[in-house]
Amino acid sequence: MKKTLMSLSLLLIVVLTLTGCYEWPDPIWNPDDSGLPTPTISSVDVTELLGGIDNITITGSGFGTVADEVLVYFKKGAMVGRGRTLSTTDTELIVEAPATYSDSLEIWIDRRGCFEYAKDTTNLITISKGMNTLPITPPSALNKIAVDNGNILVAYGTSMDMLHVSDIDTVTTFSGVSFAATQPVLSLKMKGSDVYYTLSYYMVKYDGSVNRVKINSDKYPSYDFSFANNDRVYMTGLNNIYSMHHDLSNPTSALEDLDYDYKKCEVYDSKLYVSAIYTGDDTLRTNEKLILAYPINTDGSLGTGETIINWTEDFAGSEIVDIVFDTEGKMYVATKTRTPIYVIEPAAGSYADGSVKLLYPVLLKNTIFSMSWESGSYMAIITEGTDGSRTAYRLKMKETPSTSYLP
Repeated sequence: MKKTLMSLSLLLIVVLTLTGCYEWPDPIWNPDDSGLPTPTISSVDVTELLGGIDNITITGSGFGTVADEVLVYFKKGAMVGRGRTLSTTDTELIVEAPATYSDSLEIWIDRRGCFEYAKDTTNLITISKGMNTLPITPPSALNKIAVDNGNILVAYGTSMDMLHVSDIDTVTTFSGVSFAATQPVLSLKMKGSDVYYTLSYYMVKYDGSVNRVKINSDKYPSYDFSFANNDRVYMTGLNNIYSMHHDLSNPTSALEDLDYDYKKCEVYDSKLYVSAIYTGDDTLRTNEKLILAYPINTDGSLGTGETIINWTEDFAGSEIVDIVFDTEGKMYVATKTRTPIYVIEPAAGSYADGSVKLLYPVLLKNTIFSMSWESGSYMAIITEGTDGSRTAYRLKMKETPSTSYLP
């Protein structure tokens, strides 16, 4: 029984002059109060879950309607994990599974005001990991990551090689790429055995041999790139967005704007979405961070851009690491913050007016250094701890990434 008698230690010092008396206060706990009826559990919709990722629907009665007043535990012996109650009606709970990895977990429900737990010892739950550390020990700090259907490529700082991790976690060295230790990879993508990356002023493709194209002058590096379905790949840089064909031919400037330093980019729904920092003359906007969208024209040029989100105003100007989309139009923005990945769902086509939530807050607590989600059901990320250490993970996703136009 959960009912606990609250002991009360009370020391009263009463100074009486001529005469005086005192009375004990009324008891805090009424022994005649039986509390609310104990909830009951009749069924669950699943018994196998990924911790911090999957939700479970629990059907029963007496749950109430206030999510914060219903605590759901997953218990096996001394091992206990508390799920996150997402919603509740009197007959149904939706709960996010905790990162408590075990089989044969019982469900215990504690509703505020009840004196006993509701227990389900029949439908035993198995919670597994959906966020797995990649089995790699690179010789230097991890730098960029790319994923293609669960296969992952990781670039690190002081080598001319990369590490390839298969979908069954076989690790091999991916050789043949060409970059110097003093010039780290700025952006990285892969499709099958083909690898694309930006290296300072160059766009590089490796498909058994190296094809390297100089994008711009030696003054400004190219930070990121994204392929479109018009046989163009777009690359960001200071005051410029560059363009070339998928085979890396005919590099040219698609847009020049002295007001912006263009950083991360992603093509979605015939638009190029770009994170940018204001570099213009308006001192009130100095270092203002934005997400802009440029329509992609059939001839490869870019239309007039519009501000989608004022990142400085809405998200305190946190540093944007990467941007990706899913097939439903939700935007995933990775940041160097303790709330690392925002999921922004547009309202009536507007991201500025859309809803915002965090991706897997139970699992993702460190800042994101690199993120990739080009295809398949896995996202790849590099996190950075408070001590500066970096770790690569394969992360199971419930959604599907937007169409990739990697050739």
